[in-house]
Amino acid sequence: MAFFGLSKPIIAPWTADDTYAAGQIFQCGKAVETSIQNNSKEGSLYADNALSEYVKEFTDADVTATIDSLPALAANIMFGHTVSGTGSNPTTIYKADDSSPYVGYGFVVDKVENNVKKYQACLLHKVKFSEGAETYTTKGDAISFGTPQLTGKAMAQDNGKWRTVSPNFSTAAEAYNWILTQMGAGSADPGTYTAVSSPSASANPSTEGWYVRTGASGSYVYYLTGDTVLVNGTTYYTRSAS
Repeated sequence: MAFFGLSKPIIAPWTADDTYAAGQIFQCGKAVETSIQNNSKEGSLYADNALSEYVKEFTDADVTATIDSLPALAANIMFGHTVSGTGSNPTTIYKADDSSPYVGYGFVVDKVENNVKKYQACLLHKVKFSEGAETYTTKGDAISFGTPQLTGKAMAQDNGKWRTVSPNFSTAAEAYNWILTQMGAGSADPGTYTAVSSPSASANPSTEGWYVRTGASGSYVYYLTGDTVLVNGTTYYTRSAS
């Protein structure tokens, strides 16, 4: 078995064991790299000059996530900052007492077994992320990309679960939907899409920005970015190529 791909970093506010704020599930940019390093505590008992008992238990895991860009929504849901204004260019306010809430973090990996490509999803049930260092450099002879790297701690919920890995799927979409299902995404009524930043309504928003979804299941504010928009964890609109 070999892993060779990574995609669909999904974030949802954690509220309780295996419970998330379904209306705020979002894709956190596009994945570049992620790593998980388990940490543990251990103890040894020696008797009659030999090791008699040895115990090793999980404590937490160090998590890093590198993505292509952080959507403004992440500043609020992942780090507790204040996002104000509307449209595709909101203002983010950082305060000294901002605190990062717990979130669920899921992603999809590509793998190959016996020369057959498969997809698998991973969900870290309860993670607290911190923002990494930001480095800005002037332009030189070569183009250099700066990508946000987040660090975090994954921990066990009260029920003891800290990580769940899906079975193998034949498509990335199945693995992606598995994450959304684990996070409690439902099949809410799509409703209509109304642009927040524009006085005119848009039934099919095609420009990046903040929108309000109004339907039978309620209203949610969401941010359209990339090729799809998620509301309550379900894809309601796919942007067509222009």
